[in-house]
Amino acid sequence: MKFIFICLLIYFSFFFSSCKNNNSEFPIIDLEGSIAVRNFNKMDWDKISKNVESIQLETSDSCLLVSPRIIDVTKSIIVVEDRSIIYIFNAKNGRLEQKIDRKGGGPEEYSSIMDVVVDSNESSLYINDSDKGKIIIYSFKGEFIKSLDINFVGSFNHTANNDFVVSFNPVRNNKNLVGFYDKTWRNIINLFDSKNEKGVLNKGFVFFNPIKTIGDKTYFKDEFSDTLYAIKNHIATPILTISKGKYKIAKTIAADFSKRQERKKYIFGEYGQIVNNYYFLAYYFQNEIISDIWDIKTSKLLYRNIAKNKFEYGFPLNLKSKEIYVWPNYVDEEFIYFFLKNNNFEERNEDLNPIIAKIRKDVFF
Repeated sequence: MKFIFICLLIYFSFFFSSCKNNNSEFPIIDLEGSIAVRNFNKMDWDKISKNVESIQLETSDSCLLVSPRIIDVTKSIIVVEDRSIIYIFNAKNGRLEQKIDRKGGGPEEYSSIMDVVVDSNESSLYINDSDKGKIIIYSFKGEFIKSLDINFVGSFNHTANNDFVVSFNPVRNNKNLVGFYDKTWRNIINLFDSKNEKGVLNKGFVFFNPIKTIGDKTYFKDEFSDTLYAIKNHIATPILTISKGKYKIAKTIAADFSKRQERKKYIFGEYGQIVNNYYFLAYYFQNEIISDIWDIKTSKLLYRNIAKNKFEYGFPLNLKSKEIYVWPNYVDEEFIYFFLKNNNFEERNEDLNPIIAKIRKDVFF
């Protein structure tokens, strides 16, 4: 039996002698040239730690989070997905306001959640059910609104114009990687030619390119491309190149489950977030998790942490006299959000749901 692992691999010169500095029109993050650099820090973590705001999410028998991810944050609510259940929390006090658990085989139910888009204007949620090939819409109260037969969506988001921007499902073999659609799902424009090789997609790993909207820009990076794009008014502009050189993984290796041991020789599994003019980038290399922060304007590395496990990767915060490593789970126009598990603090009950902590972006830099 073949196991299909769906890897959500989100997108989002260096001043040592290993820098690359060429005449490119946009900055280059030189991972190949800097790969020998181990732990490195130019950040003031003590100052940043003093500006952490936190929200304890409500815990109850019907609300026990295991592996949550933040879907959206507004002034009034925080939307979290955990194990195919949607939770809506009060953004001020963390109180649970609604739980949407409609998983099943019925016409008003979903069988999987690949992605979720929140429409605050209409108080509704758009769930991408890739198993059924549908977009299913619910109200914030969990009421079924309608189901749309749309099977081409891999990842999707709203734009500043309130359209939908879609990263196409690679299994559907679309001619493009990204498409824009209005609220009736009429196609407006498609971008980026697809270069999927035949016979690669069914080797065990399927890669869905994430797409993220912050403010008036949408950010997109194909997993097998080195360029990060910002899209505004349907025009894509390259803003950053990630140079991996000899450590760039071939798609035939990355997508083949039987070759998973070979991946450790390459950079893979990137998870990136744009924060103002800085790029937070986490990736795997040689069985280690590397967490970088790069200054996009200068192409300089500001921070690097190398960890052997997920509990020590990220950047350190000094909270209650304890050093805790975290990494952005969600970014909007004002804040960076991340989870703090209660077992990080000796005096707190480990059975409580995690704390959502946030830091204003301007505190970092």
